[in-house]
Amino acid sequence: MTAIRRLALLFAVLLLQGCSEEPYNYSESLRQQINQLELALNQGESDAVLDAVAADFRSEHFPDRRQLSLFMLRQRRQHSRITLRSGPAVIQVQFVSEDQSKAATIITATASFQSLLTGGGGWLPHSGQFYHFVTHWRWRDNAKEGNEWELVEAQWKEVFEPR
Repeated sequence: MTAIRRLALLFAVLLLQGCSEEPYNYSESLRQQINQLELALNQGESDAVLDAVAADFRSEHFPDRRQLSLFMLRQRRQHSRITLRSGPAVIQVQFVSEDQSKAATIITATASFQSLLTGGGGWLPHSGQFYHFVTHWRWRDNAKEGNEWELVEAQWKEVFEPR
């Protein structure tokens, strides 16, 4: 086999290996992060939850990230145990070109899900309520593993029975 054929064969193998890689699954990444945040909240790790909240966070209930943090602290003091149980999230990922000249792409996502939030101290909760959440997320490049998405907006409303 000539050197040119070997080189062509090597190039073809490398090209096929590069094509066989599966694209990154942004939707599954966000689903895993939401599950990790639910687990952290249930374990009382409010700081881990707040680490995923963007500095420019907003909601109709809290004007900024600081107010959300104070609310979470108040709830922790009021209930020795807070538990969140969520159903599967419906996730839609959007790729938006920020600037054609820079070829930069902003990746955002919307995740909606139903949750049961309870508060109490023992085996049985003192209070509980179903909520429907619609959350908006932004992809963070160079974030630490498992914290690639940041929460930029959240809306929720009480629902009286699961959907």
